[in-house]
Amino acid sequence: MNKVFERVRRAPVWLRNRALQPAAILCYHRVTSLEWDPHRLALSPAQFEEHLIALREIGTPTTLESLATAVRDGRWIRNAIVVTFDDGYADNLYEAKPLLEKYEVPATVFVTTGQIGAEREFWWDALERLLLGAHALPESLLLPVGEGAQRWMIPDEARLPGDEPAPALQATARVVLRTSVLQDIRNALLDMHPNAITRAVDSLHAQVGISTIRRDSHRSCTAPELLKLAGERPGESLIDIGAHTVTHPRLSLLDTGEQMDELHGSRLALESILGRPVTTAAYPFGRSSDVNQGTASAARAAGIDVACTLSPGPLCGTRTDPLMLPRFAVHPMDGDALSRWLRYTALG
Repeated sequence: MNKVFERVRRAPVWLRNRALQPAAILCYHRVTSLEWDPHRLALSPAQFEEHLIALREIGTPTTLESLATAVRDGRWIRNAIVVTFDDGYADNLYEAKPLLEKYEVPATVFVTTGQIGAEREFWWDALERLLLGAHALPESLLLPVGEGAQRWMIPDEARLPGDEPAPALQATARVVLRTSVLQDIRNALLDMHPNAITRAVDSLHAQVGISTIRRDSHRSCTAPELLKLAGERPGESLIDIGAHTVTHPRLSLLDTGEQMDELHGSRLALESILGRPVTTAAYPFGRSSDVNQGTASAARAAGIDVACTLSPGPLCGTRTDPLMLPRFAVHPMDGDALSRWLRYTALG
């Protein structure tokens, strides 16, 4: 009965997709194998290869610029699939690019330019390292939040170092409890300005006693690596490079001028490295609450022609604003699961 009800519930979406054959833009972040991935940003190379095989079977891999041009021209490419990556991790070059070339799937990588060659990790990666590592934790963590401070108590079961012998159930409880604290702190930091986030994470490093120097496994591309990713000459690579702001803020927390500065600064930094125009962008986090009415205007003023959100949805027609394109965030799953998910949500 539940299966029948689910099919009935999905029928209108399925019929829409079958009739319109809409396009879908997909958002990935990383292709690598990690010990911990609490934010669900990484696919293993084997999983990503399965995805590329599935995408070629169920749709037409297309460049973001081709899809955006079709939208502007009042048409759309049926069953088009666009692959994008956010942030600019180094594994985009070493793990993702060879697989994209093997299956001839184009992609756009949106780069947070303040992280290019940086000695620090993205703040969400720093949280994972600080809270899920094998080291012991203090009784509490006090972080500057807003105008004051907020304290998180660490349960006794979560404070013990992970390399101490412990029953499996206790070890699992330790990870669950630490992950809960991590998510609470992450949610608090999301509402803060990037400078305030940096101060809060610095405070965490000091309290836990872990260096701020990044791990090689979590580093971003350097400038020479970005050039390899994009190809030294236009058209010699399947990968295009787009802007992803300078500091990766929630743009909705900034006024329109600050949003423009973030996008314009990111675009100029990338053009300086690549020696070619950069006219595409993706908004950090990208949900409906992470942008506001001034965001598209800021992107336009920054010289951006095409920009992606992370508001999920297919492109079903030609009335979509090219500066507010919807995207689906892709999380770890096998190729069969991806096919089923896309057939329901977008491709019919």
